[in-house]
Amino acid sequence: MMKKFSTVLVTGFMAAMLLSASSQGKPSDLNEIVIAQAERVMDVGSYEKGDIYVDSIRYGSFSRPEEAEMLVQCKFRDNPHVAGLDRTLAMVFSCETQEMIACRLFSADEVILRLIPEEKGVSKILFSGRTISQGIVTQYADCFCIRNHEWQKIPLEEAESEQSAL
Repeated sequence: MMKKFSTVLVTGFMAAMLLSASSQGKPSDLNEIVIAQAERVMDVGSYEKGDIYVDSIRYGSFSRPEEAEMLVQCKFRDNPHVAGLDRTLAMVFSCETQEMIACRLFSADEVILRLIPEEKGVSKILFSGRTISQGIVTQYADCFCIRNHEWQKIPLEEAESEQSAL
């Protein structure tokens, strides 16, 4: 109960910080910062200017315990759907500095990212997605953690065992 309360309190505090920063007339708002970073990491020619947009933002600790961070999912307008695949760019940012910590591009349709909290205070990220090729549906599931500024794949069993221990 106390853990949930502290998570809600931290999330509310981070949202208030972001709202207050944007209302003070800072030169860039959060969406502009995220999109500028997304454009830097994407290959030139893989998108048109203005096609990247922020789809969702979730707050928590992803790279270090008790670190105020956000997981941002970006999507692409007018995506050519090469081989029927959509693209989702997932990025982890520091709430304090708004610097990008790590990013990963997922090429699949219906990308879903779920957060798996663990006792150490750092959430793991569960990815699921699907593709359709010649009428055959293929589903994917992977689990990731953020280490050394990279998305590192970890065995799904590791995430399951820690989740059941909570």
